[in-house]
Amino acid sequence: AFIAQGLEQARYALLNVRNLTDMVRAPVTLRRGTARRARARLRMLETIVRRLVLLLALGLRLAPVRPRAATPPAPLPPGVE
Repeated sequence: AFIAQGLEQARYALLNVRNLTDMVRAPVTLRRGTARRARARLRMLETIVRRLVLLLALGLRLAPVRPRAATPPAPLPPGVE
């Protein structure tokens, strides 16, 4: 429940960045200050989502991997001893 709630809050924050940059109306350019704030918030969101995905991955239980059968070595090319 913690990870799902965290991802949902990240989604809301992303929508907030969209509203901050006024991307609803698809502007051609952004002011420098607005772009800087949006990049900072997106960088923070990226870190949070990356950590949530890491927590999700740590909770996975995988079956042990069976070892492969050994393959015979490749024969030497002609002319090599």
